[in-house]
Amino acid sequence: MSLKQKTVLFSLFCLAFLVSAGGYAFATEVNWPTSPLTGITLGSDSEFHDFASYLYGWGIGIGGLLVFIMVVIAGVEWMTSLDNPKQKQRALSRIYSAVLGLVLLLSTFLILNTINPQLTRLTPLPSLWEDDMFSEMDVPEEYFANVPPCEFTYLYPERNFGGSPSRVTPGRYSTSLDYESGMGFAKITERERRMLEQGDTSFAYKGMIIDNNYFASTGSCILIVFHQPGPFWDKEERELAGIPLPNDNFFGVFGEEQEVSSYEIEDGSVGEI
Repeated sequence: MSLKQKTVLFSLFCLAFLVSAGGYAFATEVNWPTSPLTGITLGSDSEFHDFASYLYGWGIGIGGLLVFIMVVIAGVEWMTSLDNPKQKQRALSRIYSAVLGLVLLLSTFLILNTINPQLTRLTPLPSLWEDDMFSEMDVPEEYFANVPPCEFTYLYPERNFGGSPSRVTPGRYSTSLDYESGMGFAKITERERRMLEQGDTSFAYKGMIIDNNYFASTGSCILIVFHQPGPFWDKEERELAGIPLPNDNFFGVFGEEQEVSSYEIEDGSVGEI
């Protein structure tokens, strides 16, 4: 293996180590050594731009160390090659290449700043999830006028209300969403009871009646799902989606690739989503 190939492999190893170290710092919330050039220290409150500055500082430091090692090795080779002009020329070429590489490495900031000063100013990334993204939906007040209170929900493990449902009452649940569809139930009023006595179940979604006291209502129950915080930006849970029940495919609303850290069953009759 040539010296060039060894240098490339060593550089890749150093880069992989820094990336894994940075990820480990976020995962374990442990403060890591200060970057030698930028003065950045990674911790549990670090953001993506801090991580980029941290890598840049260590990259410059490791690059300088590699140049020093190459110059020392080439110097020793030059000193021991007085009777070998080719080996002496090869050593001088290595010293020249190492110094040139260091100059280019240290000039990256100047080059980027010359192209566009904004490239050298690392700022926090905008949040992917705006505060109250789904809590201020423009829903007409009359929508809630005839919506009865939410009593409980049936959450199904499969889409299209498939599988054996779990009965879940309104409240917050600090667990991932293991259900893919669901219905909300409200208490039957006197009006619906008279309809039921006449065999009319049109007021219930899919004619679903439970114990002759509850019916599947549209909009009575709201499923709120919350997003798992990311490693670099979101520092707390964000509301991912508000899903009025019934709904036959939860993941069709916010996507299967999103992680759900917790969910909440909310009463939809209060006029808030």
